[in-house]
Parts: sequence; structure tokens; C-alpha cells
Amino acid sequence: MTSVATSVFSVAQSASRVIAGLLTEVAAKNHAKNKKVASGSLDWFGWHSRPSFLSLAAFIGALAHGILAIPGLGSGGFIVGVALSGIAFGTVWPVMVLVVGDVFGKANLGAIYLWFDGSTLAFGSLFLSKLLSQYVYEQHRLYPNLDAMGDADTSSCFGDGCFQLTHIIITLLCLAATVSPIELSRRTHNRSIR
Repeated sequence: MTSVATSVFSVAQSASRVIAGLLTEVAAKNHAKNKKVASGSLDWFGWHSRPSFLSLAAFIGALAHGILAIPGLGSGGFIVGVALSGIAFGTVWPVMVLVVGDVFGKANLGAIYLWFDGSTLAFGSLFLSKLLSQYVYEQHRLYPNLDAMGDADTSSCFGDGCFQLTHIIITLLCLAATVSPIELSRRTHNRSIR
């Protein structure tokens, strides 16, 4: 199952990188045509806004981790969650480069993007992947309950509960992450693209 899940994630994230790049390019051209917006109108946040793709990716990520947090879905639910997670992951990073270039310009894109990419990866890798997931796993391994059975001798945890809380927290973070691109889109709507 691990090799299948890894393959599904890889294919989903690779395909979404290409598709997201293409769609945001089409969206940027449409955005340039639709820049005139009446004051107080919500037309600034259409599908044509590049930051809206970040909101969409965060929502897909929330959906993916929400599915992964549901106990008892079996291997089919697991594969769907992994595929959606790959789509979200593959959409975020190429779109982030384009949004950073649109908002801050392309003169210092490498340095500015490195700050966005490096800080989020460092924070996510350390706090979410290492500390949070390890803490939840260890708690279920050392103090088993109905949704997870632990084995202190083999350092193993078996059951839905081993990572469920981690997926729930990441779902909530992804839902919160849908808001900031909406605000970015509102603030930068009248800026020129390119």
C-alpha cells in the first residue's frame, strides 16, 4: 500500500503542477482584462485571481486531511486522501512562485521566494511533520485507547488514532490558510500583472 500511495501522490502532484501553471497563466491574462472593478464590488475575487488558486489548494489540502482523519475508510479512502493531498501540494509551490513574482516584482524574486519557501518548509517540517505528528503517535503508542493500539516494546502504533489528531489539526490550518490569499487578492487586484 505504501508504494501505491507514494505513486499516487507523485502523479497527482506532478500533474497539478503542470495544470495549475497553465490555469494561472490563463487566469492572469483574464485578470488583466478585468482589472476595472467598482468600489465595494466583490468582483476582485474571481477565478481569474492567482491568489485564488492558493485558496483552492488550501481547501483541497483541508479536504484531503479531513478524509485522512476519518476512521474506517479503508484503503480507498486513504488513496483518495493521498491523491487530494498531492494535488494540493503540487498546486501550492508553482503558484506561490507566480504570486510572489506578481506581488513583489521579478527583480529580487529568488531572494523573496526563498524566504517564503524556506520559512514555510522549515516551520512545517519541524513543527507539523516532526513535533506534532511524533507527539500524537507517541501518545497513542504509549497510552493505547479504543482507536489505536500501541506496543511500547516495538515502538509501533496500530489503528486510525495514531495520526488522526494530526490530520485534524492540519485540516484546521489548511482551512485557516484559505483566508490569507483572499485578502491578498483583494489588496493586489488593481496592481498590474507582468
